[in-house]
Amino acid sequence: MSTENKSGLSASRSPKKNLDRRAAKQKERTRPSQKDLLEKTVAPEPVSKIAVETVPLRAESGSVRIIAGSLRGSKLPVANIPGLRPTPDRIRETLFNWLQTQLPGGLIQARVLDLFAGTGALGFECVSRGAAHAVFCESNAQLATQLGEDAQRLKVEHSVEVVQLDAMRYLQRSSRASAQTASAQTAGAQAGQTPFELIFIDPPYSAELWQPVLEALQHSPLCGAETLFYLEAPIATTGARLPPWNAELIDPVKQGRAGAVQFGLYRFRR
Repeated sequence: MSTENKSGLSASRSPKKNLDRRAAKQKERTRPSQKDLLEKTVAPEPVSKIAVETVPLRAESGSVRIIAGSLRGSKLPVANIPGLRPTPDRIRETLFNWLQTQLPGGLIQARVLDLFAGTGALGFECVSRGAAHAVFCESNAQLATQLGEDAQRLKVEHSVEVVQLDAMRYLQRSSRASAQTASAQTAGAQAGQTPFELIFIDPPYSAELWQPVLEALQHSPLCGAETLFYLEAPIATTGARLPPWNAELIDPVKQGRAGAVQFGLYRFRR
């Protein structure tokens, strides 16, 4: 009897034990592993797209292209030099669309000055679209040499002047030359100092030269009442750290933002 009872008890418990084992195995299979938990914890959130690419172009191709005009499609090399930051295509397209309506006759026969020429992308784009003369001011000897070589390669050397000089020194020199000319002539007859229709001010961001350049230009013979100037800067430096965007000094004509960059066309408030 005892044997039968034990056997009976054993028989009655056996299905339950089997069910418990199956449930434990099923639970083990559905339990996330330590690897799964780790991957779930560190998985990055999806990154939203920005409106305009702001990565320096040299990181992609080592060159920038001229967008439109007689030199359309021509490439300009981008040297691997710290601080060299060509204006992206999307921003240049917007800028030159603005200029077509903001400059009388567009860029045809315009005189332009690029104070921080770099690759020359802005100035060569102007020449390609009909500018009569472009002055490239560039302090770096390697870049200045490259600008001259590019002008010859593109067969526009007659429309381009390369000045290897720091932008502030160039402005100071121009002001001194104007003062000397004025002292030898009647008032208002400042020969050789015809104002530019367009001036590009796009210095290396870390230099923060927007304000000194604008102050030097404010009463310079290089800048007339109708001269437009282009400013570009990172959005992070706007406000107190970027006085050139002060409405007391300049009036905005057109303004835009692209990713982490703000840019615009301005005139001095007279």
